[in-house]
Amino acid sequence: MAPTWLVEDLAACTGASVQRVSATTLKQWEGVVFDSFHLGGTKEWLLPLGIWHRKRRRFGLQFCPQCLTSDSPYFRRQWRLGFRIGCARHGLLYADRCPNCSEPIAPHRTPLEFESVAICWKCSTNLSESPQVPLLPEERRLQRMLNNAVKSGVIRTADGSAIYTSLYLKGLRVFARYLWSKRGRAVMRDLVGRTLKRSVPIFSRHAGIEFQSLEDRRMLVLATGRLLQNWPTSFLEICRRHSVRGSDLRSGQPRGTLPYWLECMVAEHIDAPHHLTGQEELIEASVYLFGCGIYPSRQRLAEIVGMHRNSLDTPAYIAIMRRVEERLEGQLPFLAPLQDPPATSG
Repeated sequence: MAPTWLVEDLAACTGASVQRVSATTLKQWEGVVFDSFHLGGTKEWLLPLGIWHRKRRRFGLQFCPQCLTSDSPYFRRQWRLGFRIGCARHGLLYADRCPNCSEPIAPHRTPLEFESVAICWKCSTNLSESPQVPLLPEERRLQRMLNNAVKSGVIRTADGSAIYTSLYLKGLRVFARYLWSKRGRAVMRDLVGRTLKRSVPIFSRHAGIEFQSLEDRRMLVLATGRLLQNWPTSFLEICRRHSVRGSDLRSGQPRGTLPYWLECMVAEHIDAPHHLTGQEELIEASVYLFGCGIYPSRQRLAEIVGMHRNSLDTPAYIAIMRRVEERLEGQLPFLAPLQDPPATSG
């Protein structure tokens, strides 16, 4: 991120307008990729470079080997984004280090006599000759979709909803944080374990997605993409299969809140019962439990019909027990609508 004085100096030296030079900086993603622009520190989705004087200690600058084969190669701004793991144009996985010496990319240290930034500053290896690893077709589609979302500022989901890109990316971070948690590892394994043919790594709980390796970010991005495809069908199916709770997704979020588009879905389909249970269904369930010799407490009744216990309040529960009493016409072995019968010893 260039300070103002540097942007003005570049404009003066190149003859371009200040606005044109500023458009090449990371500040242009303010309000789209990250909330606010400021020099220094880490930012959402921006891969850290690990700047130490002129050295780069982290692998925060990715590149597409095929893109660097042009006559005038240059490093794209989008290669710094953590959710970008491959080139949608060439269908290749990014590289983030020299294929020969494994040093981080530092084009500002490339000697002037090389006349190209596509040469490793340390061992003089041509970076465009890095191994070319193809993306999966769905990864390529996902990268193209995310690239368009950053450009337009809006993304449309499968159900036709339009979501601001900034809020959509916040939802991606929610899924990523859950997937690298202890409870989310099984979901990650289910989503991408067999596809990428690798075990689920143990992620650092305190490091954001920007600090994960390229291989680990690839797994996270593909898994979140599969959660979001055919929204919200795939997401809800996975949540039911693995008993994902709303608290699992809210864990670690500021003030325990989710982006509005995701909060609405979680509140309606995960926090609330999976279906609206009518009084007649609750009565039938109570009669069934009595017939099995089981007292239909609020908790047992909620479990058998798939409700949350708190969704069945005390007045409604008492009303149901009265209806059951009428239905069975005094055939009940006991009836204590306000509490379970006392436990017997022996």
